Amino acid sequence: MDSGFKFSQLEMSKSNHFSAILRCHKLAIEVILALMIESFRFSPSNKDVTWKMFGVASPTVSDASDDTSRQLPLLIERVN
Repeated sequence: MDSGFKFSQLEMSKSNHFSAILRCHKLAIEVILALMIESFRFSPSNKDVTWKMFGVASPTVSDASDDTSRQLPLLIERVN
């Protein structure tokens, strides 16, 4: 068998193994975030938020000096 073909098979198996590891880590991060989010309460801040519609909707604070900044201020409280 051609050594170049063997090498490509080896590299592909490494790549597939690495992809599987990444998928497992991504799932673990999603589970941890889901559990953590239950520990917090999110509520809107007292700032006025407007939505810019330039192809993609993005929030910004009404009194922002920079017209290109993206902001969505939230109040985050820990729930006991």
